[in-house]
Amino acid sequence: MKLSGLVGFVSLFFCLGSSIHAQNSESRPISRLNTFGIYVEYSNDSSHMVMGRAENRKLVALGGSYALRLWRSHVGDLRYIMEARPVLMESDPVSHSTVTVTPIAPPGPSSTSVSQMEPSTACHPGTFHETVQFPAESLDVSATVTCDRRWVFAQGFSPVGFQYGFRPGHRFQPLLTSTAGYIFSTTPIPVANAGSFNFTFDMGAGFEWFRTKSQSIQFEYRYHHISNHFTADENPGIDNGVFKVTYAFGR
Repeated sequence: MKLSGLVGFVSLFFCLGSSIHAQNSESRPISRLNTFGIYVEYSNDSSHMVMGRAENRKLVALGGSYALRLWRSHVGDLRYIMEARPVLMESDPVSHSTVTVTPIAPPGPSSTSVSQMEPSTACHPGTFHETVQFPAESLDVSATVTCDRRWVFAQGFSPVGFQYGFRPGHRFQPLLTSTAGYIFSTTPIPVANAGSFNFTFDMGAGFEWFRTKSQSIQFEYRYHHISNHFTADENPGIDNGVFKVTYAFGR
């Protein structure tokens, strides 16, 4: 989903937030001082949304969060939020290339080389065949490219974040969230010459539906960026559109 999808998502839930009223049976206020959350998040693809250039990267995570209400008014409440991702899996496309070179004139034995890499763009399978002419010889060159994926385990922590919830006292509350932190992976991502330590930043919108005064479910869409900030040889960066569902509870 491109950045325009995020803008549309924000507009949609602001409209919903202004049109949906609280149920009369719920006493007010519905606004917690301390909120704990357990969440899952997933992105099926990456693209050049804002800063990242790596394509076709997937992201899935299981984590927990804590939010502390800092300020509250009849319009909304501001919360400090921190998030931990003890289980984070990032997936990169892997390109396998097999190249065979056969001398034609003068004739000679064929030679084959096999290589593997994680391209910064998406992997495209296919075959290639060409005759290459040199002054002293001509070569027959054929190549085959196949694609698969690798999954890399990582852990992340976002100690700095803020969340703003609109319409406190209502069961349905639109949300704006932004966090910053880091992830550490077992191997470099998203390419071999990038780093295992990366910084993260995300921002997005969603809504929170209160089942009771102490329990709720949050649905969010966030723009999520991963970058090593040029601390490694390569820094293509990853931009994902992440869907997130959180079970939240507290008082």
